[in-house]
Amino acid sequence: MTTSDNKFVVIRKFSRLNEAHIVKSLLDSYGFETELIGEESASLFPNSTIPDFGIELLAKGEDVAKIEALLAAEFDKNEIK
Repeated sequence: MTTSDNKFVVIRKFSRLNEAHIVKSLLDSYGFETELIGEESASLFPNSTIPDFGIELLAKGEDVAKIEALLAAEFDKNEIK
């Protein structure tokens, strides 16, 4: 593992804080370390769209491939109760 694998990288950008929190919560529940950047600015106007995708979700570089696979997975809505 290289040093750069432990660095946090942007994996998604969001214009709405609630969407960012949903994805962050999913990844956190699977044990991934994540951070949101721009959350403070977005929380000032919670129902507004932040221009230019002002909210960034970061994760460790070593986890990016696993995270992309998880986010690309299709979940069966009937299994979630």
